[in-house]
Amino acid sequence: MALCVDDAESGRMVVAYGRALLVDDGIWELTRRLVEKYIHDRDAVQAHMERIFSNWTRVILKVRPDRIIIRNLD
Repeated sequence: MALCVDDAESGRMVVAYGRALLVDDGIWELTRRLVEKYIHDRDAVQAHMERIFSNWTRVILKVRPDRIIIRNLD
């Protein structure tokens, strides 16, 4: 798979090429652990989790990059 994250305004870009594993079991707990890395307030984490899971079917793609291309990162 290829994953590209870019900012059209600054020209910054990261592209990763590699294999991806589709994870569709245990999504709530995996997502919670990711969210807790960035939001340290438990109430805020719970509110965020309820909001993002309320009307969506979610999967996670675990990417193991074989090659990464970076442009204009300082």
